[in-house]
Amino acid sequence: ALEGQLALQRVGEHGGRRTRSRTRGGTMWAGLEEEHVHMIKHDAALTLVIMTAVLLPMLALERARRVDNKAVSYAMSLCTSLAMTTAGFVTVLPAFAESGFDVSAMVVDTRYARFVSTFFATFCLLDLVYGKLFYPKQIDLLTGWVHHIVYMWLMYHIHVTHTQGSFALFLIEELPTFLLALGNVSRKLRTNLLFGAAFFATRIAWHSFMLHHFWAARKAIVAPLWPFIALTLVLHLHWLYGYLLQQRKRLRKRAASKSKPEEPADTVAIGSVVLLTSWPAADADPLAASFQVAACIDSHHCITASESSSPQVARRREYRPRSGAVLARSPAQGWGTVRLGFRDRPLRILHA
Repeated sequence: ALEGQLALQRVGEHGGRRTRSRTRGGTMWAGLEEEHVHMIKHDAALTLVIMTAVLLPMLALERARRVDNKAVSYAMSLCTSLAMTTAGFVTVLPAFAESGFDVSAMVVDTRYARFVSTFFATFCLLDLVYGKLFYPKQIDLLTGWVHHIVYMWLMYHIHVTHTQGSFALFLIEELPTFLLALGNVSRKLRTNLLFGAAFFATRIAWHSFMLHHFWAARKAIVAPLWPFIALTLVLHLHWLYGYLLQQRKRLRKRAASKSKPEEPADTVAIGSVVLLTSWPAADADPLAASFQVAACIDSHHCITASESSSPQVARRREYRPRSGAVLARSPAQGWGTVRLGFRDRPLRILHA
């Protein structure tokens, strides 16, 4: 706590020198020393290299039709949230506990806090730039443009006011972002309940706890930060409300699907696609059925009812193939193979 107070005093003593260095740093960096500006540029360049190195392999996988565009859009978020969450739990929380949960002792200008805030601000900028180039449909207005621009300005504000340590106290709130990004990159790892629990624990409970402490220490902190914390809490409550509505809708769909009569044992219907349990006999009467369809993962394996216990499992398998094949038979035609590309999913074969 004493070290934090001394750091705050040094911030006040150096105020005049920061004002005089405006011509060296430019008007955008008014209030910062030249060394501080150099560190920000260095950290931003390092973040650019890291994020680009993360994004390029995902773009290659998308080009090879191994992942979809949504997975590409969450690649940098996965990397950023993992780094932020780890740093929050490993370094920031133990230091905060040792200070006796004194906010004024943590809201200081340190090299570690500078890098973390610059890292996050650069990620927000790159997510908008790369998103505009590679995944424009995945950038939402509120969670994308508005959220990123506001946080870029907030990171600039805490750099100018030398309160970068305040942002470090909220690093653990990136845990639900990590779970969300992990589920979008790999759907097998998607956990809705764990995401909801982590979101409530960090974005609501911890954020409210920090808002209380920042409000209590508002006179001891140089810059008023509690209004920003209160506004972000409102945004988190809005997101939690949307999550609860989504889960209620999902539960209703699941209950409705259970109440529907089961499909015949020999077929599994997915929309307008019928997956056959076995290959039709070679001598089958073509007039027995006007149209038969078998959707295959590749030319050697076909989805059957025994392998797919539910339409949801069959839909996921049918959705993922790099290149699908459909074998169709009608009264006017014999058996033929239609090659379908990655963009033609889900398969929609209408009745003849």
